[in-house]
Amino acid sequence: MYLGKVVPYTAMGLLIVYCFKDVSVVQAPHTIPELIAMSVVIASYLWKRNAIFSVVIGTVLYMLLVQMVF
Repeated sequence: MYLGKVVPYTAMGLLIVYCFKDVSVVQAPHTIPELIAMSVVIASYLWKRNAIFSVVIGTVLYMLLVQMVF
């Protein structure tokens, strides 16, 4: 029961650390796509309470932002 409650938050924490490990704040676009995608993931998780949905939406948005906009 304990692991079932703790592991999802641990996995999300690891994904956040992995996402931001190679981000440079001195090179353009200055972490803007990462911050936008992260805020969408947080908002969608608070809205739907579905981690898989939130990660998929955030990943798709990040890929669109990196390849089309920035």
